Amino acid sequence: MLLEHMMSEQMSNSSEGFFAEMRRCAKCILPETFPGIRFDEKGVCNYCLSYEPVKVRGEAELVKVLDERVREVGQVLGKYRIGLLKKISKGKTSVV
Repeated sequence: MLLEHMMSEQMSNSSEGFFAEMRRCAKCILPETFPGIRFDEKGVCNYCLSYEPVKVRGEAELVKVLDERVREVGQVLGKYRIGLLKKISKGKTSVV
C-alpha cells in the first residue's frame, strides 16, 4: 500500500512538471502540443496572429444580402419559375 502511494505521488509530480514546463501561447494559452501550432518571437501562436473577428452587421444587412442572392439566382434561372424560401430570424419564413 505504501509503495503504491509513493509511486502514485511520483507519477503525479512528474506530470505536474511536464505541464508546468509546457510552452503556451501568450494570448490564448493553447499548448505547444496543439496540432499545427507555431509561436512568434513574442510567444503568440499562429492561430491568434491570423484571427479576424466576425463583423456583426445586424438583421437588416442580413435581409439585404439574402435579397441580393435571391435576385442573382433568379437571373441565373431566367425563364424558370421557382419558389425560394428565405428563412429570416425569429422563425419567420416567406415565399418569394
